[in-house]
Amino acid sequence: MKKTILASFVLVLVAAIVSAGSFEFKGSTDKMSINEEMGNVLEAVTSVHLGDVKSGTTNTKEGTTKYVQYIRFRDTTTALNTSVVQFTKTSDTDEVGDFLLINSGTAVTDAFFEWHISFDEGLKSKTTDARLDGLQDAKISILNEEYTFIDSSLDNHKVKLTLAKGAIIDLLRQEEKKIYTIGDKTYEIEVTNIETATKKAKFKVNGKETQQLQKGDMEVIETDVSIGISDVILNSNDPQGSAVKLFLGASVLELIDENYEDDAFTRDVNLNKVKLDNAFIKISASLVGDVLKISNIKYRLTVPRTLYIKAGEGVKRYLSQPQALLADWDIRYAGLENVALTRIKLLPSTTDDEYRLEFTAPEDKLINIPFISNKNSFKFGDSTKDLIVVEGTSATDFNIDRYDYFVLTTANTKNGKTYVLTYDSLNNETNTIIFTEVGGSQRSITYSNSSNGGTMGEGTLSIGAMSARFYIEEALPNRLAFDLNGDSDVASDQMDIIVKGGGVLDVGATNAPAAPYDLTLTTDGTQFEESTTAETLTFTIQTSQATRIGISNTLGGVTTVTSSENHVIGISNYGIKVDLTSSTDKADTLLVDYPLSQVFAKVVIDAGTGAKVTTSVAQSTETQCSNGKQDVDETGIDCGGSCSACPTCTDNLKNQGEAGIDCGGPCPKICSAEEEQVQECSGCLQTLEKGKKSCLPFGTTVGTLYCDKAGLLVPLKKNGESCSQAYECKSERCEEGKCGRTMTFSLLLMNGAIILLVLIILYYVFALLK
Repeated sequence: MKKTILASFVLVLVAAIVSAGSFEFKGSTDKMSINEEMGNVLEAVTSVHLGDVKSGTTNTKEGTTKYVQYIRFRDTTTALNTSVVQFTKTSDTDEVGDFLLINSGTAVTDAFFEWHISFDEGLKSKTTDARLDGLQDAKISILNEEYTFIDSSLDNHKVKLTLAKGAIIDLLRQEEKKIYTIGDKTYEIEVTNIETATKKAKFKVNGKETQQLQKGDMEVIETDVSIGISDVILNSNDPQGSAVKLFLGASVLELIDENYEDDAFTRDVNLNKVKLDNAFIKISASLVGDVLKISNIKYRLTVPRTLYIKAGEGVKRYLSQPQALLADWDIRYAGLENVALTRIKLLPSTTDDEYRLEFTAPEDKLINIPFISNKNSFKFGDSTKDLIVVEGTSATDFNIDRYDYFVLTTANTKNGKTYVLTYDSLNNETNTIIFTEVGGSQRSITYSNSSNGGTMGEGTLSIGAMSARFYIEEALPNRLAFDLNGDSDVASDQMDIIVKGGGVLDVGATNAPAAPYDLTLTTDGTQFEESTTAETLTFTIQTSQATRIGISNTLGGVTTVTSSENHVIGISNYGIKVDLTSSTDKADTLLVDYPLSQVFAKVVIDAGTGAKVTTSVAQSTETQCSNGKQDVDETGIDCGGSCSACPTCTDNLKNQGEAGIDCGGPCPKICSAEEEQVQECSGCLQTLEKGKKSCLPFGTTVGTLYCDKAGLLVPLKKNGESCSQAYECKSERCEEGKCGRTMTFSLLLMNGAIILLVLIILYYVFALLK
């Protein structure tokens, strides 16, 4: 019992947190990275993620089945070419930026999504004369929009399913006229002719005649609206009482699969009789006896050219046939996440022969130092000062001169700390040495005399949590040997530069680089959401004419594009943006925006309102006295009641007080005994055995038929079909214009309470049995 209550609570909680209108595309523990396929993040969107991807139940003449929907972006059976967010250049306009990329292709494996509906117990129908009439009037949701099966057929292994959105299914008697409303559009429709021999019919829609149609045929009467015939019901007693079961749909979808038994997709999908050029369909089914059981329907869509979706835009606006999405939904690119950044710069000198390096250290200090010079020779630092990044070989290998820059780094990892200082001066009378921290303050350190040969003194520089020993050369110019990483020795250790955010700039293993020289920026794999190998970007500094210095346009570890302004730009998987300003007549400039955490892409699945298309049916408001029918208060066709008096004695009807048809009463003709037996029938005339006739009142039910107001015996309606009286429905219930009970919130609560009560009773029964 506790488990049952807990499960119910969890279901309610899940339902409460599901977004009904949009879903940011991500997995339970995986957000969408740059250059990552959507299918690798989340294989399918379901009702758990987005309430509009509805699950439900549908009824056919062969039974009930539950169904579940999916929007798939990955399939292990037949591959999908799902979308990625990339920094690139559009092939048509040369626009540079980050886009959601929808890859082009014409094969089924090039599809960028798959709509999949799975039927738990199977969608079943008997096959009769190659038709699947058992599916007729069954309803399913395609995402959040309701579709009704209006016609289905089976030809050997070929299955054709026809569904309509906003469908009206109604009976219309010959020469009867009704007003049908779909959304904000109104159609006055009448059946002008029914051929009983061929079971064909012709309609007049808003005064314009259609072609002659038969069962299963349809005709587009207006953009996105079609009319068709589900059945022709003949009345042998009264040909004028024959009727057409018509359907009127806002969107009529035809799905055709050449072989329901194989795993191949068929390229045969039509919407309102227009072929969807890039759509594929797969209907999986099995035939047991004369019953076809459909287990799955899968629909895919490709694009003939690559689509570049900018931030704030959706896929739908770029599709040549946006209706090919089948429902009101979209895949929207919401841009890259905003993440705090730190900038790394390689800035050229005015003479184009030197670079300065600017970065922010982990302790938030802005550091700007001379980095590479090609003025007299290719070296670290500038033309007069060196930049030292590698320790001497020992405590007596003095490699830091007066005014040189040197790098201290606690560890060459993402957690290391980097400091850059200059060696300013030495006072051997007071045993003090002066350093200046770049981005910080000047430091005066007292050293002690040394007894080691060749060494004048030694001391310790404490900075941050680091303590670094240094040794002073005895001879002028009193150079230094430094323990640059604070590991208590001087042993040729190489220092990387750690930038804010954990990026590691590897400046090489020597203090004497040669051109071309590679500077790398590494992001540890553990900094990614999903632990992976480290990401390394490479920048090659090279020399060109004379002493000019530059950076290669080929950047390692990141895909780049060149803009119209000669910017070589790219964004790495981690989200590092590089912008190299390339020039042919001066030194290049490099800007690197390094994120303090991984940058993710935001892709959103949007569902529209998904509102059911409103429909209504009403009798024509045409003047009753001229519509060619006996209706309202008329006592004859277009006469009597509020119309002019009806002619009698010659109208082939028993009316106006006649004792028989055109005899007796006011007529001069005297009725024979047989003529007087003919009764007026204000209902449906039913022919019994031996030619006897019976008059059934309106609303009388006979088996699966009922007598409608038009005087015609027609099939009882299923739940969900339009109705005006309860006697029209199999369930004998007509609520809010539909057969069956309307599910209200209070009714839903009552049903839930009943189910809970039954579960409690069962629990105690089983407990007693134990």
